[in-house]
Amino acid sequence: MADEHIGLILRMLEEGKITAKDAEALIASVGQRTPGATPPNPPPRPAAPPRPAEPLEPPEPKAEPTGSKQFDFRWANKSGFPLDLGNLGKQITDAVRKIDPDKILKEVGVGGRKFQERMRSWQRMWEAEDDEAPQNPLGWPTATQTTTETFALADGAVVQVDNPFGDVTIVTSDGGHELTITTECWAPTQAEAEARLAEAKAETYSMEAGTDAAGAPTPGRLEIRVATQPAWRDGVVHLTLKTPADSRARVATAFGAVGVTGLEGQVDVHTTSGAVHLTEIGGEVAVETVSGSVAAQSIRGAMKAASKSGDIQAAGLAHGVTIDAVSGDVKVTEAEGGRVAAKSVSGDVSLTRAGLQAPVDVAVESVSGDVRVVQANGAVSLKVVSGDIEGRHIGGATLQAQTVSGDIRVEAGAAINGTVSFNTVSGDVSLAVPAESNFRLTLTTQSGDMACDLAVTDEQRSDSLLTGAVGTGAGTVAIQTLSGDIHITPHDLSDPL
Repeated sequence: MADEHIGLILRMLEEGKITAKDAEALIASVGQRTPGATPPNPPPRPAAPPRPAEPLEPPEPKAEPTGSKQFDFRWANKSGFPLDLGNLGKQITDAVRKIDPDKILKEVGVGGRKFQERMRSWQRMWEAEDDEAPQNPLGWPTATQTTTETFALADGAVVQVDNPFGDVTIVTSDGGHELTITTECWAPTQAEAEARLAEAKAETYSMEAGTDAAGAPTPGRLEIRVATQPAWRDGVVHLTLKTPADSRARVATAFGAVGVTGLEGQVDVHTTSGAVHLTEIGGEVAVETVSGSVAAQSIRGAMKAASKSGDIQAAGLAHGVTIDAVSGDVKVTEAEGGRVAAKSVSGDVSLTRAGLQAPVDVAVESVSGDVRVVQANGAVSLKVVSGDIEGRHIGGATLQAQTVSGDIRVEAGAAINGTVSFNTVSGDVSLAVPAESNFRLTLTTQSGDMACDLAVTDEQRSDSLLTGAVGTGAGTVAIQTLSGDIHITPHDLSDPL
């Protein structure tokens, strides 16, 4: 239902019935008033509906796909799923396009046609009572049990972990697979708590590498799923798995946190409200969460991440990244080796040090939030509906910045010889460039001042237009605003950031 509300808000924004600021407030209120949300000082919450344990059946041998595979949530077969947010992403993009400054001034659409399409594969959202970790508010006696299992599988196995009752931690081993299961539960008496330990267990299935019906090789496989007796809610089950570094991992949790460190293979993670922490991953990474935060560090494969209402941070990316957030901040640091796209509907987006080894395509967008980029090199596109744009030490062949209601402040990181295009409706624009830059300038404003502090030749000026050449005039600088000032100033590249 919340997604329908967000879609309605975006349609109202698209049709001009509300402002971008109004849309931001409405989107935030939808998140606070999600049906099923707990009111202040709630009464004790009843137990969740029974979830009977299911026997784990061996899967049919089949070839492992080379690309990212959609995770199979066997324990989340609930009405209304799978959830498809692809249409929401299209509505967001359409809203941005239709209130773009160039759309208002003349007829230019905002890019980002694929904004948030990767969120379309979200599979489920738990009911409100399942989103949070179980608590022991009455201080009942607690029982804890830890068990360990080992598995002998060849290197390169696929590890699939399905745990709706707690955390999942995966680290590397020198060889072999070792699973540690920590179960904690509470009850009115110690004896009852001890008895309830047996009601939760981790079911496992392992299969050696082989071939499928067509004779193609299939990797070894280890499946782990936590199952409980009906109405088991007063407890948690945490899993820690040690696996060879070349394993591939697929992990699903509800409220549980997910941590993966050191794997060289592909990593797919799906959570409802659990936080995700990924470190030193050599393969491709795909993360999807409804309300959990995401933190990724040192990812050598391509990365994709999507969150509905959680913040996303990623640093040390060697093969590009695509990040989409509906209501959360996005922060990317040190991205190389591929396209860098970071976008949020209602949140700030920041990017630091991208394309310094080799130019990359950069797209940073927000519907209602500020955009800040520091040290980026390549084809850079910065777009905001309601918010400011700040860029420092931006270089490359092209630089585009667009906002409806906000200022644009950019410092070039190299002499301007390419194409710069800035557009805003109700904001000021300032561009600082090295003195050795070469470009022809076209500045347009309906009700603001225009100034260029560099030497300008062939200057022509009217109340609303300023044209001329700086240096040889090899590049192009076009700045357009409806009701704001425009100022171009010299910039010393030796100034510290």
